[in-house]
Amino acid sequence: MQTTELKATQSTPYVLLREEGEFYLRGRSYMEDAETFYRPILHWLDTFLQCTPPRVALTLEIEHFNSRSVRQLLRLLSLLDDYAHQHPAACTVVWEWVRGNEDQLTDGQMFQEMLPGLRIQMRERENPSEEGQSMNSINGSAGHLEEEG
Repeated sequence: MQTTELKATQSTPYVLLREEGEFYLRGRSYMEDAETFYRPILHWLDTFLQCTPPRVALTLEIEHFNSRSVRQLLRLLSLLDDYAHQHPAACTVVWEWVRGNEDQLTDGQMFQEMLPGLRIQMRERENPSEEGQSMNSINGSAGHLEEEG
């Protein structure tokens, strides 16, 4: 699997899918066609998980999303939930929320309630951009997702 990166836009999150098993989604997710946006991400993750990696770590910091995105984020988390049931020690999911943004914390807790078998760690951060800026330079050789026909 090739490391893949998507830059954030006004309505789509920054996405980094690393072949080492580290995945990041940060920003806003309120696009009209969330299914089309998330389809290649879900495909990449599903294919990656079929290789039975020794370690999978997803970090989410989604500051705003719509109901279309919720469905896709649930699909993504469900893939990890299935993997975690088979390989509990190999799967880590972190929901980051910015101090003072209680709605963002509540959103993470909502996903935890929807998938009670998946342990989602809640991690508070001071500043929404403190790690976001460094995210853009995590992997300078990242590829790009392409829609399958």
